[in-house]
Amino acid sequence: MTDPEFLEELVETASLAAYRAGELIREQYTQPRQVKQKNGPRDLVTQTDKAAQDVILDIIQEKYPDHFILAEENPDSHPDEDGNWTIPDGPVWMVDPIDGTTNYVFTLPMFCVSIGFALDGKPAAGVIYDPLRDELWAGAVGLGASFNGKELPPLEARPLENSILCVDWGHNPVLRQEMFDTVDSLIHHFQTFRSLGSAALGLAYVANQRVQFYGAYALAPYDLAAGAALIRAVGGNLMNPGGQPWQLGQSKILAGHPATLDAAMGLINGVS
Repeated sequence: MTDPEFLEELVETASLAAYRAGELIREQYTQPRQVKQKNGPRDLVTQTDKAAQDVILDIIQEKYPDHFILAEENPDSHPDEDGNWTIPDGPVWMVDPIDGTTNYVFTLPMFCVSIGFALDGKPAAGVIYDPLRDELWAGAVGLGASFNGKELPPLEARPLENSILCVDWGHNPVLRQEMFDTVDSLIHHFQTFRSLGSAALGLAYVANQRVQFYGAYALAPYDLAAGAALIRAVGGNLMNPGGQPWQLGQSKILAGHPATLDAAMGLINGVS
């Protein structure tokens, strides 16, 4: 089921769904919108999130009616009390129609569509689409990845002092402080620091080497599945703050070239 032709078909389907959802998001970007709170004032949703998700799910379900779908705007999807998720075996699509909804609400142009595919709990393929810049990352583990149709090279190791540190913050005050502590341990060793407000974009930027390190401690699998597949497709590594290999369903992730992660973990040790 993971033969190259099947993976290419998955990427083609996800790309089509991302483009279609992106068209809708672009059309509604400057229009008046209804904004609601999901789990507090820092967790927002708009009618565009739901409409874009419907577009994506219609395309996936028509092509793969037997596949399980874990989508952000699905009220039946929840993590456990530790923030981790149980990922079903078999083929699972993971959909975030607008990753970076708060940016979208404030018309800050840093958000994307994220569509990942996992098989037996492991990220296998992913597509991330920035509709305002018309930038598409697509790929699968074992097949490599592309950016706007051009093949991405393997990640290159760079010293921390010539690298960009990129992180995002969770809604939970405890997790925010944990990330503050991690940033404090790293920031003086990197060239500079950024926070985008979109985890999927942060991971995509690692995949084509716009940033060299990405971390976040309060994410869902639909935030991470596509980016994780892309990073692994270009030879990157994924870890949790404890230094163990990251597993899909874990809410805390650190991503980058293996050498970058090794260097950063030596600095984080004892902080996270």
